[in-house]
Amino acid sequence: MIPVLCAGIILVDVIIVVGCHFAPHVAVPCSVLLVLYLAWFTHQSYGDAEVHDADAAARILYEAQAGRTPELPEKLKGVFWMSTNAASELLATFEGSEFDPESSTFKLRSGAPLNWSYSTGTVGWIYWAFLRLSYPLCSKLHFRFDPEYTSADMPLYMCNCVRMPMGMTWTMEQIDENNWDRNIYFCWSPDSKSKYASYILRRVIDGSGNELPALQEMMTGIEQRTKVKGCTEKPMQQIINGWPGGGGCCGLLPGPDAQRLLL
Repeated sequence: MIPVLCAGIILVDVIIVVGCHFAPHVAVPCSVLLVLYLAWFTHQSYGDAEVHDADAAARILYEAQAGRTPELPEKLKGVFWMSTNAASELLATFEGSEFDPESSTFKLRSGAPLNWSYSTGTVGWIYWAFLRLSYPLCSKLHFRFDPEYTSADMPLYMCNCVRMPMGMTWTMEQIDENNWDRNIYFCWSPDSKSKYASYILRRVIDGSGNELPALQEMMTGIEQRTKVKGCTEKPMQQIINGWPGGGGCCGLLPGPDAQRLLL
């Protein structure tokens, strides 16, 4: 989703430059307001970010989103662990996303509150910041499933309508009731998935709130500092975007919503 932010920044710059040239009396104050808005959003985002242990983060994501997308197929409900993903992210939930049963499609909002977790550490915070700033650009990852909900392609859109070129193709294929292949194909090898970039999604909390065996496997791997694909150790503490008015101090203090959800 980082390409969305980069494209968005370029688009905003182009609009500002063109606007200042042709209509400076309108473009200049609008540009100032835009900069002020982004500064306010950045400040708010750091205040709303929360840091929790991985198992607590999984429970918070579940409690926050459970039941918000009732028509979503049961096998897509709950919380999922990106088990073999070497990137600075660990957990995701699809509930709470915009869902259209007629087209078998749901749209996950990038950088939205309480749908994703990111690893702490320098790289993780940078990764979080990039994805968080895609939120005001209305970045959405579309999951377009077949009628049986066994496979999906995953195009990325900005501003709800502009499909973003990413240089890669993302898909999702069901393995069994709790596990999914997240395949990634680069443009230079469109018929062969990347073994390093692709990963397996494993459900750790089901749609009814039950903890599954994969949750303990996840925690054991973190505690034993197991390297994902031989290179990345996932930290115990995870960043999540809380509701506005959540924690402070760059996520070092849990917000009131997190405290409530953990009770």
